[in-house]
Amino acid sequence: MGEMFLKSSIRIWQSVFLKGFLFFLAPFAAHGAFQLKPELYGGWNYPVPPTNSKTLFYVQRSNNNNAIVYEMNLNADSTINRAEPVHVYWIRYSSDSTKAELTYIQKKYAYGVKSVEIEGKSGQFILNFVSYDKKKFYLVKSREGNMYQALTMIDGKMAVLEKVFIQLNGGTFWFPTIDEIVLHGRDPLTKEKLVEHFIP
Repeated sequence: MGEMFLKSSIRIWQSVFLKGFLFFLAPFAAHGAFQLKPELYGGWNYPVPPTNSKTLFYVQRSNNNNAIVYEMNLNADSTINRAEPVHVYWIRYSSDSTKAELTYIQKKYAYGVKSVEIEGKSGQFILNFVSYDKKKFYLVKSREGNMYQALTMIDGKMAVLEKVFIQLNGGTFWFPTIDEIVLHGRDPLTKEKLVEHFIP
């Protein structure tokens, strides 16, 4: 009798704990504070960074699960900063999951972006990574609302860029060996997911 009561009490406690835990998680999941289903690349679990109305895309690499996030850089009046339209920062998942600004060297030579305003298209820009100028991106206003999105060619189609994965294979900070780059995006009209693998 005592054993049955104990087992019943444990089941009730487990149920209450699980419901309470899920209730605690709900507001975080709803607002994208973290993801319960991380991306999987090459055996690594990669957290999906939270998004907001300014988010453009993010980059992750095979050497750790940190994320480099690219988002619109807005002025105080919510117009885009034409001198520096993209703000880039780290989310350091491998340590404490906090945000951190790029260092000068990282911004200047590795993960920063160059921007040129498109002639005759005020507030729209051609972008490229400072470390790789062969791939162009177009920062333009989206069809939905007054926000921006980064467009680029993915698998032969113009697509909204969502994430970039870089498969590294040794090398150094200045001269990394890159096996491949994977672009993930979606068709801006049909929302079809598009993926392209290429060797830089």
